[in-house]
Amino acid sequence: MNYKVIIPPTEEPLTLDETKLHLRVDNMDEDDYISALITAAREQVEQITGRALLLQIIQQKYTDFPRKSKEDYPAIRLLKSPVAEVSSITYKVEELVDEVLTIVDAEMEAEDYIITSTEPAYIVPNVGTDFPSTNCEIENVIVEYIAGYPTAADVPQSIKFAMLLLIGDLYENRQDGIRNLPRASQALLNPYRTNKY
Repeated sequence: MNYKVIIPPTEEPLTLDETKLHLRVDNMDEDDYISALITAAREQVEQITGRALLLQIIQQKYTDFPRKSKEDYPAIRLLKSPVAEVSSITYKVEELVDEVLTIVDAEMEAEDYIITSTEPAYIVPNVGTDFPSTNCEIENVIVEYIAGYPTAADVPQSIKFAMLLLIGDLYENRQDGIRNLPRASQALLNPYRTNKY
């Protein structure tokens, strides 16, 4: 399963001023560089935790919908949390159009599925139904959804502090090398990981 950020967040969890205060930088010479570090740290933290830190539009593509088995109920796992809303679930299906078998676009109606409130969230078909049948082409099923905390103030403080520690490490060590995420950052982020399994 892969995801793609269609529309990134319009702000960052940390401001330039609070980041410079943490770095003990009081001039404007490296503002652009520090701003780039803030974005890089957010992207790294999102990758590590499986979270979207601020509202963004995510797209996931599949060859087909999952099918019910004896052991499992069909479910689409949404790879970024927290999920604010599912915008659309589209897929291709074969239909007779003017007596010609044609591949057309279709969209699931919101009442046909349920979004769980878990982290990670799952999309499951409504009770007594199943996901639709498709023509099973590559990247046939497309799920788009909005994920992230509503505002920077809603991002947990531990995540912000982990970002500051990561930014401090990147700021002080500007050359590439064999390095791991700072231990304190790992400890702060572990409780927020949704992609442990």
